[in-house]
Amino acid sequence: MFHHQVIILAVTCMFISVAFTLEVTPFMQSARPGEDVEFNCGDSENETKSFYVRWSVDDGSQQNVSVPIPEFGRIQAVNGTLTISNISHQDARTYLCDDDAGSDTETGVLIVYEMPEYLEEGLIIGGICLALLLILLVSVYLSMVKQNKERRWRLQQAEKQHKKQENYKLNIND
Repeated sequence: MFHHQVIILAVTCMFISVAFTLEVTPFMQSARPGEDVEFNCGDSENETKSFYVRWSVDDGSQQNVSVPIPEFGRIQAVNGTLTISNISHQDARTYLCDDDAGSDTETGVLIVYEMPEYLEEGLIIGGICLALLLILLVSVYLSMVKQNKERRWRLQQAEKQHKKQENYKLNIND
C-alpha cells in the first residue's frame, strides 16, 4: 500500500513539474528614481502567483551567485510578487524568479531613468525668443520711423518745389 502512494506521489510531482511554467509579468519595466515597481512571478498556465517561487538577484561577481531577496524591506518578495519601493539607479538590473525545484527560471528587468529637467533650458530658450521678438519689434519701429522721416522730407521737398513754382509764376506775372 505504501509503495502505491509513493508512485502516485511521484507521478503527481512529475505532472505538476511539467505543467508548471514560470512567467514574470511584466518582464521589463522602466521607472524614474523614487517610484515603486512590482514584478509578478507565477504559473503561466493558471495565471496565478505562486507561493513556491523565490526571487533573487545576481551579485555581479564572476561566480554568478544569486542573492535571495527577503520578504521585508525596500526590496521584498512575497508570494511571487517582487516589490521595489523608492527605486534608485542601483536597483536597475535583472531580477531572477525560479521555482523551488530550480527547474525553471524567468527574469524581470528594471530600467531606471532620469527625466531631464527642462526648466532651465526652457527659460533660456524663452529668453532668447523674447530677445529676438524685441529686436524684431524695435527694427520694425525704426523702419517705420525712417519711412515717416523720408515721407515728411519728400513732402517738404514737394512743398518747397511747389512754392518755388508758385513764386516763379508770380514773378513772371509781375
